[in-house]
Parts: sequence; C-alpha cells; structure tokens
Amino acid sequence: MTAVDDLVASALCGPASWPAALDGNRVVERAIYHGVTGLLMARVAHLVDWPEDVRNRLRAEALGRTMWEIRHRTVLVPLLAALDAAGVGSVLLKGTALAYGLYPEPAQRTRGDTDLLVAPDDLDRARDALVKLGFGCTMPMVADAAAPERQESWTFIASDGGLHEIDLHVDVFSSPALKPVLEGAEALAGATPLPALSPVARALPLPLALLQACLHRAQHVVSPYSVAGQWHYGGDRLIWLVDIDLALRAMTRADHDRFQQAALSAGVGPICAAALRSAVALLQTPCAEDMIEALENAPRGPAARYLSQSRSLGRVMSDLHAIPGLKGKLQHAGLRLFPPASTLRASYPDLEDAALPRLHLRRISGLFRYRKADRT
Repeated sequence: MTAVDDLVASALCGPASWPAALDGNRVVERAIYHGVTGLLMARVAHLVDWPEDVRNRLRAEALGRTMWEIRHRTVLVPLLAALDAAGVGSVLLKGTALAYGLYPEPAQRTRGDTDLLVAPDDLDRARDALVKLGFGCTMPMVADAAAPERQESWTFIASDGGLHEIDLHVDVFSSPALKPVLEGAEALAGATPLPALSPVARALPLPLALLQACLHRAQHVVSPYSVAGQWHYGGDRLIWLVDIDLALRAMTRADHDRFQQAALSAGVGPICAAALRSAVALLQTPCAEDMIEALENAPRGPAARYLSQSRSLGRVMSDLHAIPGLKGKLQHAGLRLFPPASTLRASYPDLEDAALPRLHLRRISGLFRYRKADRT
C-alpha cells in the first residue's frame, strides 16, 4: 500500500486531513482502482481541506455509479422475477448481494456485473428467461462437468447503449479445488431473502458471504480482474476489505461462530485470517483476536493450499487432483490448455483481433508466471 492508498483507507475510516503536496489526480485514480469512489465521496464531501477538484471528480464518479446502479436494477429485478415465475431458484453472489444487503447505498458497492447461481438442472430454464428478456450469451459454458469455468456470461444492451452483464454460475466456486468449500446445492438451500433488491431476491447468509469474500480476495492473487479496462492481479483492493468490514459489523456472535466453523471445516482458516487481519489493519474492523488466531493456527486443507499457490500452474495441478477419475482429469486439462475460442477472446480483450495461436500462447505462458501468494 502506498501513501496515497493509506490516505484513501484512512478517509474511509473517519476524517482524514489532506497532506501537503499530494497529487490529487493520483488519489482519484487509486480510489477508482480500489472501487471506493462512492464511499470516499460520502466521507470527504464536507472536508474543506480536500481540494475542490478532487471532491468534484469523486462526486462525478459517484454520480456515474449511481446512474449505472439505477439502470442495472431495472434490468436485474425483472430477471429475478422471470426466474422465480419459471420455478428457477437463484442466489445472488458477491457484489450485488453485498450491495443490497450491507451497503448504505447499493451504488457504493462498485462492480461491473451481477453473479447469479442456479442449479445445474435449472440452467436451460434460466437461459430461456435471459433470452426472453433480451440478453445474449457472450461466453457460453462448456457443456462438461469437468470444465474449468462452470459459469457463463450474458449481456443486455440497454437503450442508452449501456452494457449490463450477468455471470450465470452453477457452482459457487468454479475451481474444482474450491468447490467443496461451499457446494451450490448448499448455497441454494440455505439462501436468505434480500428484500432491499426484490421480494424474490435471495443471497448467501452473512457467515457464508463472508467466507466467500475472504476466498474471493485470495483468488485474485493469481486470477486477473479488470478495472477501467485494465487487468490487475492481487488481493489488495479496498472494496473487498470493505465487504469484509461491513459483514463483520453486521454479524451476530452466532454468525461469527458459524463463519469460524465453516472456515475451519473447509480447511481455509489461514486464508480467512489473512483477510481479516488486513481489514483490521486498514479499516479498523472490529474482530475478535481469538477468532483470528484460531483461524491462523488451523490446519490448511486442499482449498487453502490451492489459494497459496504462487503460479497458475500450481492451481491447475490442485484442480486436477480434486477431480475424480482419469477421464475427468484429462478433460479438465484439455479445456484448461485449449479452451474454446469464445473463452479466450473474452479473457484477453486487449488481443481481441489476434490469431487464436497467439491467444493460446498467452494463456499457456500465464500458467508459469510467478505471483507472490498470501502465505499468512
């Protein structure tokens, strides 16, 4: 974390004075990267020592996010209603679920899409509902249980030209090594209402949402994510720590106990502990030290070892180990090495017009790239 990042984090916690000779453009850039422009604007709007141009730019970014949120909701709510009418059970995951379940204003939870979980048996009916509402599939799921990506992307183009994307999942975690941490059937069965979004919206209960948030942060040490059209690696985005902070503040003691037990049972205690410690250090998140220590000292299961891998190749090997049977392993390996062209082009938008062999080389070379994993 740089001095600019420290300022942004401090301002999220309470009044933070503007340091002399600080580059205001850099502060706005880092706030955008961290996904906290709306939250930051709410904290500093009244701080007269913050430069007016910085506050104006943050205000413009926050307004843009609010307008997107309004439009996205008008797309998402009819979809949830259509799924419910078709008898399709669904669960919102990650950003959208947290936006409407934890944040003061949903637009303050920056995101570019909505993640939606359905049962594999309901996948065709879910697709039909998406098509009827005008969505188009931009990255289809490989019709194979051994596929490395058990999700597909659907896009709706609004009348104003805005894009609204739905990531349709049949597993909470696409990775075979992570799948046992939280099975899709368990998530669907235990989902709780999310009335702030829709009467039929459902989300993970807070302890399991927190578990997913901790693991999601760790996944991106090696798995890339996009911010403003640029690809990044790492688990240092403040918005992910805000998710953790708000979840912990909203949870009861019984919720804390359930989260701890779920993390220990899944063998991901140290991964969760690292996320909690970062939230405590950067956002002053209230969290019991005895819980963090219990998680830190817990044995690492296969999922934690998977997330601690510093190379994509190591995670591929962990996934292969988690798949039963030689046939399934070979199918998974083939799909990881040579995925469909649509998947490749969606994964590397900067090489949209490149020949397929170049895209395959890019993907294979990425398997051997070293990235420092969080081994806390």
